[in-house]
Amino acid sequence: MQTKSLLSLVLVALFGFNAQAEISSKSCFKYHKDVESFEWDERRGSPADFDPGPASEESKSWLKLYGQLPNYRNIGDAILGGSEEKFRWIMGPMWYRGRLGKNQVKIFVVGQEGAQDENLTNRAFTGSTGTKTQNFLNHLGVYQSYLFMNTFVYTINGQLDAEDPAFKEMEQGLTSPIVQYRHQLFDNVIKMNPESVALFIGVGAGGKASLATWINTRSGAKVCSDNNDLGNCDTSKLVEYFASAAGGRVLSGNEKILAIGVPHPGSLAFGGTGDMLKSTFSRAARRVAKFMEQNPGWLPADPQETSFAKCMGGERVKRMNGDYEYDNSPVPFRDFSFNTNWRMGSQGTASNRMGSQRIQIFSSQGRYGNIVPLRTDIPLGPYKTNSGRSLVNDTPPEYDYYKVPSEAYAQLKDEDKGLLWGMKDIEVPYEPPRWAPYGYQVGDYDHASQFDPGPSSAAMAKALTAWPDFQEIDASAYISHESFGFAGSYRGNTENPKVVIIADQMGHTDMFSTRALTGEGGQWLQAFLDKTGLTEDNAYLIVRALPVDTLGVSTKAAIQLAISKDSQGKSAAKTIAGVLKQIGNPVKLVTLGPVADAIAKDLGVDAVSMKLPKTSGYKANWVAAAKALQLNVPSESDLDAMYLIPRKDLPYSTRWWMGSTGELGQRGYGESAYNKQEGKDPNYLGHYYRVVAPSWVTKLKREDPRELTDVEKGQVKEVLEAVK
Repeated sequence: MQTKSLLSLVLVALFGFNAQAEISSKSCFKYHKDVESFEWDERRGSPADFDPGPASEESKSWLKLYGQLPNYRNIGDAILGGSEEKFRWIMGPMWYRGRLGKNQVKIFVVGQEGAQDENLTNRAFTGSTGTKTQNFLNHLGVYQSYLFMNTFVYTINGQLDAEDPAFKEMEQGLTSPIVQYRHQLFDNVIKMNPESVALFIGVGAGGKASLATWINTRSGAKVCSDNNDLGNCDTSKLVEYFASAAGGRVLSGNEKILAIGVPHPGSLAFGGTGDMLKSTFSRAARRVAKFMEQNPGWLPADPQETSFAKCMGGERVKRMNGDYEYDNSPVPFRDFSFNTNWRMGSQGTASNRMGSQRIQIFSSQGRYGNIVPLRTDIPLGPYKTNSGRSLVNDTPPEYDYYKVPSEAYAQLKDEDKGLLWGMKDIEVPYEPPRWAPYGYQVGDYDHASQFDPGPSSAAMAKALTAWPDFQEIDASAYISHESFGFAGSYRGNTENPKVVIIADQMGHTDMFSTRALTGEGGQWLQAFLDKTGLTEDNAYLIVRALPVDTLGVSTKAAIQLAISKDSQGKSAAKTIAGVLKQIGNPVKLVTLGPVADAIAKDLGVDAVSMKLPKTSGYKANWVAAAKALQLNVPSESDLDAMYLIPRKDLPYSTRWWMGSTGELGQRGYGESAYNKQEGKDPNYLGHYYRVVAPSWVTKLKREDPRELTDVEKGQVKEVLEAVK
């Protein structure tokens, strides 16, 4: 019992596994099961909410800055050396979570919360520390007007190393290219939010130190110490700087900005105590309340405070002056790319690493670090679920996730350098398209803006999430657990496409890309889209027949799930009809797969039926489809290769390797050791999914993609000289 309690304490500290917290929150906040299909906490908003990324003209400055990321991997190697790389580079960077528009940020949060959940979402602070910090912001009455950033844009191996002078200089030294880049990001927070920003929060040692270094640098004096709570941090000179010519005169000089520090929630597992954390957060909240009382009108509450105050502990200032309830609050859907699976940000950590190239996500009934290998590269055989349905294998037994399919090699421009066609020579495959390699070079806006912000209108977003209650229709006809919500419902042009393709599911990559048909099946289809001219004209929209995992379910069961109505009269077929209605202009309809065929028949609409890729006679069928649609007609040999998914089809911050070189998603199954110990059903099909980075990326040596430039070498030299 004692060992179990200790383990529980560590899991709560690191990963947010706090059943009591979930129960207490659920007893007050509403869950919206009766609104659409699967349930979610009302604090998350609507599944139709999403973050478009830096897609607008006013957020262009963020796109430029994010697209000038320093060469983290080689800078870390040059400064720190050693056999183990400090930065986890394979899964790429994450810059932010929150608002990127003009005067949308009231609270600016800095910390080092970049781990596997953040890699999956391409957003900072989305795991356990993220949901706990979210709860603190909600406690302060702020539910959406914030911006989170990391000390390092890449996740790190291990912890921040304050004992290593080289690491400390790289982290906080003013000659460090990483620090200089960070200060540009922090500066832009002020420039973008001169009328709204009011509060800085440093989370953990790295977050507090990074804020203090920046404040001192811009103040021209040491006016801020990175002590436990930033209690002596004077921001007045920082305000003066941004009111001066040097700071761009973006402030008037009269603004009031408070800086506070709180411990990293994970400190509980490294010697901290629950009482210590609770009391520290309580003191921080009281400082904010006192500053608020001294400066009327400072830090106004967000609109959600009216609805959520009671569940958050009562009247705003009164609760801030009381004892803080250390808990989780879910991350709103508006902070993620459209169709990000619902486990992300729901309640603590929802994934774990499996080596450097794989991340596994688990359902609300799953477990962190399930120690039994879950494989999808072996046959399922006669496996049956509790409902009695038989399943066939969804991936051929011989499929090798770590080998590039021969038909996908054409996507690689230079495998040794890690370059795909479409990439610039200065780019790396684990980052998104760049603005420019370095700040002094001319940027390429068209290149950097290759991403899909999301549905073209709020009405279209609602249409793409207005699915029926699949649980009510037939819970045995799909495999993914309900806590994952809906995944990858569309890809392409939602505003004015010429061709709409209703498509059956073909893989599990969509769970991680958040867009439809991005794995191997989608890459075969992309050859058709490219060769017929639909890609160049931005003229297609792909809509998944079902937004849940049905691979392995019988075709008959999947069709019934798609066309059957729930008690509200809603069906997946009607949802797709609603999507078509939102387009507004005439389109040609294509179906891809038997479930899609059944939907078109149920709706009574004419459609050109295309066979699934790699099925008998599919190439001749696709050539005939192109003729029927009056498109450019490809030859059968044109359809012999898998094509890269266009960057314009994928959300902001998608790394280059996503949507390339085959199927990168896996569905796990097998016995759960935890469940065996607890006497529960050990079969966990549909509770675990993984994303796997392709081997051509993981084998890249540090010098392969891009060496340090002369400028970077000079900066590194200055850092090393400062350490001596």
